[in-house]
Amino acid sequence: MWKQPLLAVLLLVAATSSSAFSQPDSLKQVRTYPIEFFDAKGQKAAIAQLAWQVEQLEATRQRLRQNLGHVDEMFWKLNDKQSALRDRISGPWQFVSPEVRSQLAGRCAEQLLELQLEAASLQSKEELQDAAKIGTADEKAELELVAQELKLQLEAAFHERSLLIQKVKRKSEQVNAGFSPEEELTELELQLTQIDPLIKQLELKLKSIMAKTEKGTAHQLQEKLLMMSVKEKTIIARQKALQSFLEELAGAASQEQEIRRLEREQDLLFEKQSRLAERIGEIEMEMYESRALLELYESRAKAGASKSNSDNDTSAEETE
Repeated sequence: MWKQPLLAVLLLVAATSSSAFSQPDSLKQVRTYPIEFFDAKGQKAAIAQLAWQVEQLEATRQRLRQNLGHVDEMFWKLNDKQSALRDRISGPWQFVSPEVRSQLAGRCAEQLLELQLEAASLQSKEELQDAAKIGTADEKAELELVAQELKLQLEAAFHERSLLIQKVKRKSEQVNAGFSPEEELTELELQLTQIDPLIKQLELKLKSIMAKTEKGTAHQLQEKLLMMSVKEKTIIARQKALQSFLEELAGAASQEQEIRRLEREQDLLFEKQSRLAERIGEIEMEMYESRALLELYESRAKAGASKSNSDNDTSAEETE
């Protein structure tokens, strides 16, 4: 056991004596070997390098702390923006999830489409107004002529629909066989979907005219016009209410998306904060080690200088 301390002392003495006038080549060498490894000039250079490293580490730490302060400031600014956006989601929407709001928006759009179709069926109002101006004597004959014209139009529409159905069937077979492009089939299907509302509109007009032909009085036509006017106003009011509701939903959805974007930015800033804090901790640990090593080197260098002066005085006295 006593050989190990003795071996360490012998190695230190050998290293000191063999490198008596050496200079430090790098900061790594300064941190690896004891101060006694270098001569007096080398010791000063080693201490200067350590002092320079401490200064550089301190400057780096200050810069990183400033960066961390800027990141913290940005983080809390984003947090304030999120709070402001959440406050703007007013009313009950702040308690409704985005999924439910999306479902409500879809239902509103469907109801708006239904109202548009219902409003389109009221276009027979012009024909009813013309019929109301006809005198009582000629009213029935005029309505019958209108009904006959509507029947002809309806018959032509049904015939066209039948032809389109046959075309769609043949085109579908051709597309499946690879003889025709799918776009032609899509065009025919679109025409078929467009003719159905026309048939429904003609049927409604014919039904209305037939009812008035049976009743045969201008007074009943006036009542029908009044009812249609009320219905039209009701449809318009419902459309406005649904449109306003949709705008509120769209505004809440837009603000929710902005909040999600800010949250993602905050997550990135939080990661940056963590990395900066970790790096600052590493720098401070390295500073602590370098300062401790610097103090040790300075104390050893002073002790070595004092010992050298004492040896010189002793040698001078012996010479005298």
